[in-house]
Amino acid sequence: MACRNANVRYLGALFVIMAAQVAVLPNAVAYEQTRTEFGARLRLTSLPARVRLDTPVPGFSDGGQAALLRAILAWNSRVCSSPMFVATDEDDDVLIEIVTVLDGWKYGAVIAAHTKVNSDPYEGDIRHVVIEIDGQRKWAAGAEIASDSLDLESVLLHELGHALGLDHSRNSHAIMRAGIKPGQIRRNLHEDDLFGACDIIKYSKPASSSLFGQIIRTANKTPWPLVSVLMLLTGLLIVVAIATKRIFQRISLRRIGNPFS
Repeated sequence: MACRNANVRYLGALFVIMAAQVAVLPNAVAYEQTRTEFGARLRLTSLPARVRLDTPVPGFSDGGQAALLRAILAWNSRVCSSPMFVATDEDDDVLIEIVTVLDGWKYGAVIAAHTKVNSDPYEGDIRHVVIEIDGQRKWAAGAEIASDSLDLESVLLHELGHALGLDHSRNSHAIMRAGIKPGQIRRNLHEDDLFGACDIIKYSKPASSSLFGQIIRTANKTPWPLVSVLMLLTGLLIVVAIATKRIFQRISLRRIGNPFS
């Protein structure tokens, strides 16, 4: 009876630990991939994708080109093993166009930029992308952004993620989470953004297929990686402890039942 009660306590503790781990999993898989009307996941298959700023953004001497280059560099320097984007002024093979809309903005007062993706409806291969910027808004760049202005680099970084095939993320720390306020700066890609991008282009394979490697990768996507790792490892240790204890109990019972063994 005491043995059974001990097992119940062990299993109860294991359940609590696993339930706590599940509670943090939404952030571990927070990124989303955009899908076509037929359910195919969008993906860039021709890399690096050529990006062109078609019309200048008001308020910048270079039309916003420097902010675009910084956004491209941010993605290229952090994701997988190959550059994903390259800026160009040429007309040939431009996959992603950035257009400033000076009149007739059709996406409402809340949305400052919009990415329209033309893709194969059955395979999801991205054919052409147009990123539209609301030219009637006040845009800025630099180390500090005024409270009445939007940071162009942060917005372009987000919209390039859509051009890649990423949808809005549920991770509150990700670049791909929806919305940005005037005066706010978000220029650092989160691990959730990087995992999502690499999952789309399939350039980055897991560093390890072992269970421990999977635990580490899952933990790196959560806000509390060390806690997540410890919780999973503790759960595994409890399972091993229960199994080991039951084995020794069976061995002891057999010896008691047969004193000559």
